[in-house]
Amino acid sequence: MQDHEIVLLDEIARTMDDLDALAAHVASAGHTIAGRVNPALTEARQMRIALARLVAALRLPEDDSENVPQRRVGVRGTYALGGSQ
Repeated sequence: MQDHEIVLLDEIARTMDDLDALAAHVASAGHTIAGRVNPALTEARQMRIALARLVAALRLPEDDSENVPQRRVGVRGTYALGGSQ
């Protein structure tokens, strides 16, 4: 494992810990606060996007086989989900 991969894994772990903390906060405080969406939900959405980008930056192969070439793709924006490009 290379140094930049270790840095990415550390950041992925921190992001997942933060997401767990936000989920615990929402579980205790509720989805709404004073009639408005809990800000922790908004932050969690942003962190999930960041997490997806971090995982994509690792460039993990889709198959464990040694003969499969590694694809170098990033995360598309949410606009690309379900729509045709």
